[in-house]
Amino acid sequence: LICKCVADCSTIIMIRIATLVVLSCLALREAWCHGPGPYDHPKNAWKAEETLFQINPQIKLGVASPEEEDGTFKKDRQRVRIEWQGVPNPQASDLIGLWVGQGDVDPRHAVPVHYANCSLLNPAYLSTGSGSSSFVLFNMRWDFHFKLVRGGDKKPTIV
Repeated sequence: LICKCVADCSTIIMIRIATLVVLSCLALREAWCHGPGPYDHPKNAWKAEETLFQINPQIKLGVASPEEEDGTFKKDRQRVRIEWQGVPNPQASDLIGLWVGQGDVDPRHAVPVHYANCSLLNPAYLSTGSGSSSFVLFNMRWDFHFKLVRGGDKKPTIV
């Protein structure tokens, strides 16, 4: 009789635990699927379809240090140093973005695989309009394109 009672109690406990697990999973699914929320990926906020182009010839953006002498990247996880200068009226929302794709990727149809805030990378950026940073390039088997973006991820403008 004691064994049957213990078995019944453990079965009830297991059912309650399973119910709690299922309810927790459903609650998390609801929170994650109906964002934006605290766990929303930052690139989900990127408004690629609203990207504008205002190319400014004063702004210089370039790769400063490829690891290979011929300027190519041949290994996975190679580090590259990007430098930019000549940005008029630097803003705290300015970003350096990295797009990957075949040919010159149209930022109106793609989000960057990585981007970083210029003023966070270089605190002097807001007064100088220039800076630099290192990025690690993973072997994506496509071309890499760095672009300077004004207006942040909500109203991106490629300059």
